[in-house]
Amino acid sequence: MTIRLLMAALLLIGCGTSLCDQSRDPDGTFCGGERLSLGEAIDRARGRQPELADATLVRVTSGATGSMNVDGRDTMWQLIFVVADGSDRTLTVTPGRTEVRPGGASGSTCDGAGSDALPPSPAATQNAVLHFERDHGLVRLGGAHGFVYFYEHDCYDPSTARTSHVELTETTDVGANHWFYVVDTEGELTSVCGPCEAGGIELCEPCAAP
Repeated sequence: MTIRLLMAALLLIGCGTSLCDQSRDPDGTFCGGERLSLGEAIDRARGRQPELADATLVRVTSGATGSMNVDGRDTMWQLIFVVADGSDRTLTVTPGRTEVRPGGASGSTCDGAGSDALPPSPAATQNAVLHFERDHGLVRLGGAHGFVYFYEHDCYDPSTARTSHVELTETTDVGANHWFYVVDTEGELTSVCGPCEAGGIELCEPCAAP
């Protein structure tokens, strides 16, 4: 992709244009069907129980199998909240239902921690896609590439830094490469780590400005 085409694509994203097409999702598996953005999943979770309305969101993971599409929408989100009494709740949110169970942040220091403003998953993921394609070629869902959105407050695990990022995994004949696209509250890239063989941002180097 040329710089001119990349800039045009970035401008289109600002207008809400989808990156889903047959070249990126040949079977239509990832771009079809009912899916949720992170913001929609959070709204559903907070509306599930009154005590979650003001709870602190301390961890977010999209579909762990890499089911998120290039527009940052997924069939499942897992959210962990810490409520006013210091206990925690894990919610699994899908388009059809929201399940709640106790636990998920045991051993954390999140009691009293404030919530962060999280980036919109569509902007974060689309920016990661375009950056990868600029340097490495077209993303192909259901084949070589998969995405996971991840957020963790540093109170959840004091040994790791607070982070919001999109992980892109590229599977090859000899293994897998990982890139981590760190984003700000608007979904703009602030740093890119990889490629690396490790499946965790804290283990992946080098990192550089996008």
